[in-house]
Amino acid sequence: MWIVAMISRKGGAGKTSLAVHLGACAEGQGLATGIVDLDPQGTATKWGLRRAQNGARTGAEVVSALPASLPKLLTTARKSGAQLMLLDTAPHADSLAVDAARAADFILIPCRPAIADIEAMEASADIARLAKRPFAVVLNAIGAQGSREAEARQELHRLGLELAPVALGHRVAYGDAMIPGEGVTEHRPGSTAATELHALFEWMCQKLEGSIGRPVEKSMDRKVAQ
Repeated sequence: MWIVAMISRKGGAGKTSLAVHLGACAEGQGLATGIVDLDPQGTATKWGLRRAQNGARTGAEVVSALPASLPKLLTTARKSGAQLMLLDTAPHADSLAVDAARAADFILIPCRPAIADIEAMEASADIARLAKRPFAVVLNAIGAQGSREAEARQELHRLGLELAPVALGHRVAYGDAMIPGEGVTEHRPGSTAATELHALFEWMCQKLEGSIGRPVEKSMDRKVAQ
């Protein structure tokens, strides 16, 4: 079972959006996937409830959990056949983020191309370093025009941070997909947003295989323990 944590000290960076869209994409690729909502705001949990009411969508179940219950929950998920678990954390909760990071095989840190997000990167990266887990930054909400992405990449490279080669655009499709509890790859397959999300998912899988040294076989068994 693979475990990926979404962490960021900066609120609004896109952790929940990244978790649910990657989760839905993983299900579409045949991975039994669960999302653990560790954020008291519960945005991922609400997305999961809307998904449960959407008769056309199954899998990518969301479990709301307290940090103390995370180890037991992950053990149960592994025994139940889960292949990928995505951990959505809250901003400004260092101890929770460290616990999630330590439980993970890989960490994704979403970052918008804005100065406030970039300035928060070192603190977020320190959490991953403290947990001694591999991590990478995912540029998120990139505008269609201008040089923001290139400038952000340059600054983050200067900080010595690894960046995912795929950046996610600032597209309404991501928000629209969340309304019925879907991922963008389900809601608008074939769209630019779906294409870039697929590319990010494939890159993430390659990083996980390289970090852990083993692939996760895809299957049609998508039951994840609650």
